[in-house]
Parts: sequence; structure tokens; C-alpha cells
Amino acid sequence: MEQNASIRNDLAACVFLYTSLLFAGFMISNLYGAGLSSVMTIPQYEGSIDTPEALAASDDWGTVLENGTATGAIGAVANRQADFVVGALYYWVEPYKLLTYTFQLSRSGVNVLVPIPQMLPPWQTPFLSFTSHLWIAVSVVFCIGVGSVWLVEKIRNKIFTQSNRRSITFSESVLTIVGFFMEQNASMHNDLIACIFLYTSLLFAGYMVSNMYGAGLACVMTIPLYEKSIETPKDLADSGMLWGAEVVAWVNSFTLASESYLQTLVKNYRVEDLDHLKQLAKTRDFGFVGEHSEFGHFVPTEFLDEQTSSQKRLLSKDLLWQSCTAYVSKTCPFKSQLNDLIMDIRQSGVQHYWELRVSPVSCRFLHAKK
Repeated sequence: MEQNASIRNDLAACVFLYTSLLFAGFMISNLYGAGLSSVMTIPQYEGSIDTPEALAASDDWGTVLENGTATGAIGAVANRQADFVVGALYYWVEPYKLLTYTFQLSRSGVNVLVPIPQMLPPWQTPFLSFTSHLWIAVSVVFCIGVGSVWLVEKIRNKIFTQSNRRSITFSESVLTIVGFFMEQNASMHNDLIACIFLYTSLLFAGYMVSNMYGAGLACVMTIPLYEKSIETPKDLADSGMLWGAEVVAWVNSFTLASESYLQTLVKNYRVEDLDHLKQLAKTRDFGFVGEHSEFGHFVPTEFLDEQTSSQKRLLSKDLLWQSCTAYVSKTCPFKSQLNDLIMDIRQSGVQHYWELRVSPVSCRFLHAKK
């Protein structure tokens, strides 16, 4: 207790240095920095490291290198140029080689904005009564029926050589089966048992196919059908749709995941600049990272406006939830006090107020639509 009190007294007169990430999508973390600043009087660090604007423009998070050094914001703390770093930082494995974590600042959910399903075009209506497998089965039956009629009629003409009726052609066999399937009149011979058996079977088959098709068509024309929707992360992986954002950090948390669909999502992830994302937002062949804040809001994005967002929807299930934290050195003397402060802020409920302030109405309607 005396040692802790001595540490607190020694720290009381210290000015702590911190750096933050000006990550446009993570507005709430910048407010956390403001909250820490108001309580601990921690000024923005401007010295031998890059300014926050320069960090945001080049290497926001930074990378832990194989030689035991680091760059960016992580390197600023590792090199003792800053005492801690706050921003869109999570419990990632690599930074722990040099730094350690504070208590959880907030929770952040990673979701994906995908195109909303559109109504299928009218020209597809006649083909929607049956599934693809059923169409294949009907086609096989149709081909067998045409071949059977043509073959039986050929055999019949050889048996009844004195008959004045000519043998039907292949095209006439096709029209005969079409007549059965459409419940229309068809020319049938009943002078052979084989003909009676064949035409009776085709009559029942055509009756069933015709009624099934009519029922399916009535259902399709009563209830409009839409494209297959993308509802879950697995659906997104199965669709093969590319998705992405401005940085690769969104997939850091599941890069090493063992699930096959997560590996597919990592493979399909693309890093694009803001201008290209704005262009892709007007198309229907690209998904966009959508971040869920802790209290259910959709984090603002620069590439999304009211027009383009009306054509997008969030997945019904998040890719993952991850905890936001701050990084400090492993020998940080004020980590305990910082953790206490974080817990005081979290239990006060002020984070909910901060989130409401930085979540404009133009970006909250997406959550309401979902």
C-alpha cells in the first residue's frame, strides 16, 4: 500500500504523453481520448514522432517487425516516444510482443454491407415454377418420351406393313409429347399393347407435369421472388462477392481462423482507396465493412450516402465482436490507475452519451432498417 501511494504521488506531477489514431470510422475512440485528457490532463504528443495527422496518412496502427522494433503508433509507445496509444486497437497478438493492454475500452462489431436482393426480372417468370433439378428431371422424361414414341411408331409400321398410315417423323414425336405435357389432344394408336401402355404412361406423366407447372406458376405470380439474399457471413463467402475497406486491419482478428468460410472471406477481402470505394458503392458486386458500435449504432463512413445506403443492408449476423483497448508499455507505472479510470468511465454510462453525439441521423437509419 505504501509503495502504491508513493507511485501515485510520484505520478501526480507527471505529464503523460499519448498518441491517437485519426481513424475516420472510429469516432468514439477519439472521444475516449478526450475523456482521458479531461481527467488526467494528458496533452497531445507532438515531438520527435510524427503528428497524428501524419500517422493517419501513412501507417496508422504500425507493424511489429521481425527485429523486435515497431512502426507507427505501436512503435511510438514501444520506443518510449509516447506513454500509451488509443484508437481502433484491439487485443491483437503481434503488438503483445512489445506492449501490453489496458482494460477493455469498448466493444466493436465487424459487419458487412451487402446489396439488397432485387426482384427477379419478368422474363424469368416462366422458368421459376420448377427448381433446376426438377427442370432436369422433366427434360429427361421429355427426351425419353420423344424417343419412345418415335421408336414404337417405327416398330409398329414394320409390323403392320399393309397399313395406309405413314410413320410419324421425329418432329411429330416431339409435338406429341408437347401435347401430352400441355394437356392437349395428341394422335394415339391403340392397335398394339405397347402403344396402349406407352401412351397411357405419357398421358399420366403429362397430366402431373402440367398441373405441377400450373401450381408453381400461380405461386410465382402471386408472391414476387427475389434474388438469393446474403444474410450471414457464410452466405457472403459462398457468394464469392469481394468486400473490403481502406485498411486491412478489419480482418486481422480472424486471419488465422480455421473455419473454411472465414478463410474464404480473408481471401476475398480487398483494400481500396476512398475514391474507389465511393465508385464501388454505386455497384452491386462489392461488399463494404460496416462497424457496429457497442450500443448498436452504425459507425459513420465517408463512402456511404443516403442514396447508396438505400441499396445496401447489413448482414443479420456480425462477422465478429472484438474489444477495443489501449496499448501501454509492459513497464508502464500508471497502468493500474489507467485501468481504474477506464472502469469508472464505463460504469458511468457516459460512453452511451458520447456515442449518441457522434452517430448522426444519416448513419443511424441503417441500423433501423436492419
